[in-house]
Amino acid sequence: MTKTYLIDLDDTLLGNDMDIFIPPYLKLIAGTLKEYATTNEVIQAMMEATQLMMDQDQPNITLKNKFDEYFYPKLGINFDSVQPSLREFYATRYLQLSELTQERAEAKELVDTLKSRGDRIVIATNPLFPDFAVQPRIDWAGFPKDKYDFEMITTYDDYHFSKPSPAYYAEILAQIGWPEGPVIMIGNDNENDIEPAQKLGLATFYINNEEDCVHRYVLDGEPSYARGWLDKIIPWVDSVPEENLMPSFHTPEAFISILKSTPAATQTLIRSLSKEVMGNRTSDDSWSLGEIFLHLRDVDMEINLPRIKKLLTEDDAFITAVNADVWIEERQYQERDPLEAFDDFMNTRIELLNLLKSLSDADWMRSAHHTIFGPTNLKELIRITSRHDRLHMQQIHKTQLSLK
Repeated sequence: MTKTYLIDLDDTLLGNDMDIFIPPYLKLIAGTLKEYATTNEVIQAMMEATQLMMDQDQPNITLKNKFDEYFYPKLGINFDSVQPSLREFYATRYLQLSELTQERAEAKELVDTLKSRGDRIVIATNPLFPDFAVQPRIDWAGFPKDKYDFEMITTYDDYHFSKPSPAYYAEILAQIGWPEGPVIMIGNDNENDIEPAQKLGLATFYINNEEDCVHRYVLDGEPSYARGWLDKIIPWVDSVPEENLMPSFHTPEAFISILKSTPAATQTLIRSLSKEVMGNRTSDDSWSLGEIFLHLRDVDMEINLPRIKKLLTEDDAFITAVNADVWIEERQYQERDPLEAFDDFMNTRIELLNLLKSLSDADWMRSAHHTIFGPTNLKELIRITSRHDRLHMQQIHKTQLSLK
């Protein structure tokens, strides 16, 4: 079975201590903007804008937009006028920073082995940089763009969440269509790479060159975990039964992360599509993107939100099953504007997320009786909702690929 590897870049695939890298990087970029502000002003604005990206928790705004809406006004800079200078900086002076980094032979061997096996590799670097700041570091690691085609590289242009949010990892998987099979996150930072991936429900490998041996821990309901150096990854993966490397989404935090990722990832995937294209069905028995958006909106608005509110106000609430698939034709979704449909879905989903984030531990265990599932609780119903999201995200991913 094809495996999906999410692999961190800095100090994982590339020898690059960010505590050493960032200060000269900030000074160089401040020098590029010296006609607009002092070095200290640029660095302060960069740090504040970066913190805003790290705090960003909404699915309707990319990290790039979050950065741009603060950084440029803070320094009184016109966005368009400064872009040529920044592009020139990243194409020239930025490359000087390569001397602070080191290739890792074990990383090259790891990637080449995984590619020879046909596995997917996502460069899961913290998406706080633009694409033209990330690709050079991938080159420095020994993986030039003309020779290595990765499934995805995470940058602030396309992402809405960053490390250490579990939603960042959910957004990766959503953008690549929630692939079937094992998923393993590999990284050197316990706080940013390992713990949030585990919170989502992923198997993890913690890069630690102080370990001669790999330690594997598998607890009931917990994803597999190991630690060691890069050369220990393949032997560990090969020694673990595939079922122990499969994602396990079973906590409220995982459910919320998945529900955040659906509108966020969809916003990125449909960005280049016209509303005319989004209204097309790829076959007679398929749904258009617009129909999927309206289905998700109405399920949230008329099923999920009312159910949650009912469970919160009634003891052992009675829940009736609803077949929402028939609404596609009954409500003539195909006649609606797909862009308006997506905006409606986004707004309704944010309302749902805000409600879920307000729940207490006791709220999640509120009981109900479902006409199909029998005795259940709110946590189980939201688990089913998150699975419903993953299925439709697979549908969205497949459909948008067919339309391009």
